[in-house]
Amino acid sequence: MLIVGAILFLTLLYFVNLRRGEDGMVRVDDGVIRVELREFKMSPQAVSIRRGNVSIVVTNRGALVHNLQIETIVPRSSDEKAEQLLAIKAMQPGASASGNVSLSPGKYRWRSSIANDDDLGMYGVIEVRQ
Repeated sequence: MLIVGAILFLTLLYFVNLRRGEDGMVRVDDGVIRVELREFKMSPQAVSIRRGNVSIVVTNRGALVHNLQIETIVPRSSDEKAEQLLAIKAMQPGASASGNVSLSPGKYRWRSSIANDDDLGMYGVIEVRQ
């Protein structure tokens, strides 16, 4: 029984790693990113997508209210402010919401902006490839 469990676990691990890139990014090719928010974590945290329109479907699996924003990345030393590209409203626990955004190649930050969620780990990166 233990051997069967180990085989199932390794098989699952193999298929999960097929979907992830070497850098831990989840590659999304169907234009839909599904995100789960919990205290104080986003899953997935790093995503690689093709350029163009993408649909974001967010579910709050936590016990507190969370939201999701996608914004440009600016250097910490810069006086520039990040440009907000998508804002998904605050969601109560168990709620879902969605939004669409068109992204050019580059890197973008996504985060929950409620209170200090992003300081506590609710942030990530979207990398847009050609």
